[in-house]
Amino acid sequence: MIASRLAFAGALLAWPSVALAQAPQGEVLIYERADFRGRSIAVRDDLGDFELAGLNDRAASLYVLSGTWEFCTDAYYRGSCRYYEPGQYRSLGEQARRISSGRLVGAGQGAGHVLRPGAGRWQDVGRGDVSLFDARDFRGFLATLSDPARDFGRLGINDKVASIIVNRGTWEFCTDAQFRGACHVYGPGEYRSLAAGRDDAYSSARPVHPRPPSVVSQPVAKGSPDRWSGGQPRIALFEGADFQGRSVWLAASMTNLELVDFNDRARSVVVEGGTWRLCSDAGNTGECHELGPGRYPAIPRGLQGRLSSVRMR
Repeated sequence: MIASRLAFAGALLAWPSVALAQAPQGEVLIYERADFRGRSIAVRDDLGDFELAGLNDRAASLYVLSGTWEFCTDAYYRGSCRYYEPGQYRSLGEQARRISSGRLVGAGQGAGHVLRPGAGRWQDVGRGDVSLFDARDFRGFLATLSDPARDFGRLGINDKVASIIVNRGTWEFCTDAQFRGACHVYGPGEYRSLAAGRDDAYSSARPVHPRPPSVVSQPVAKGSPDRWSGGQPRIALFEGADFQGRSVWLAASMTNLELVDFNDRARSVVVEGGTWRLCSDAGNTGECHELGPGRYPAIPRGLQGRLSSVRMR
């Protein structure tokens, strides 16, 4: 087993020299240490379990050459997940040495994808392959699905699913018919038991794919953020004064910055187009200030280290 994993990791390391001319839709270099040091692998396709490449819980920096990527702390795209656009990420912050899976969610060199406010994170993609069982440990076979099933009652399996094998695709299971109620997403893999509250609770399921994100962690050159070209308005939040530290670009209103792990952190801002309302509390409440296009090395004193929501007016 160890030998096969090393061989697989070696194949990954060899990818850059044999496939550069193929213009991949997405490519990311994953490094074992911060500042792009240590062992590295090149990834051009979904990798559901970093253990296969001998890099589980080891990644500390990323260089995204193309595409938008989602990296998660658990195998098969579960746990805490974040998006990364093309750029250099010398440190992964709280995700450092915790990443266990990654996949391409947007192809090409730039983002160009905006998630409209109110839209769900997942979108229906048509087909997949999942097997359902009536008891834990894959006992009591119920059915194999390849298309969306809006109502398990019609299949005679409502509130019966206790274990799952996802053979292909990513599936969303919901406690109510028509993909409503409490929904949970499962990537490829074996689920011998379901968490409390989910066992014998599902009433619908469908294959899904993550929608392209409106918010991405994106590196910005210190002291010289990109100038606005007249495109869609956006705002950049920086963890330190004078545009220092980790940054996040927002292309739409965000009622709770906790969703992008940036609550109570921003200390400087760059506004590229539009007028933005910045508030100390979630839901665009609390102490608020409006900022127009420009560079703000220090945001208003009442919002320093307290910013929790932003809204484009």
